[in-house]
Amino acid sequence: MRRLPAEPPPSLVAYELEPGKVLFVQTLAVPQVDGLSPAEREVLGLLLNDHDSASIAAARRTSPRTVANQIASIFRKLGVQSRAELAAKLLEGREERAAR
Repeated sequence: MRRLPAEPPPSLVAYELEPGKVLFVQTLAVPQVDGLSPAEREVLGLLLNDHDSASIAAARRTSPRTVANQIASIFRKLGVQSRAELAAKLLEGREERAAR
């Protein structure tokens, strides 16, 4: 069994799902998106790391309904209708920023 560090590296956020069960999410994958609340940015990061709504709710210790509302708000603010459109839009934005 691998020993976990006392503190995760700065590029990771640790969520304790239950005693002894920790979920690490890489924060570098979350692009800067204007207009999102801190909670929505956190949910976006989990979405981009391929977590489903149930695991997002568990990680954030909130209800699945709250997560569904936050995802709907992210979609509305970014003008997308699905997770696939969200990923495509964020990738498109990353490529545009890299070209500058």
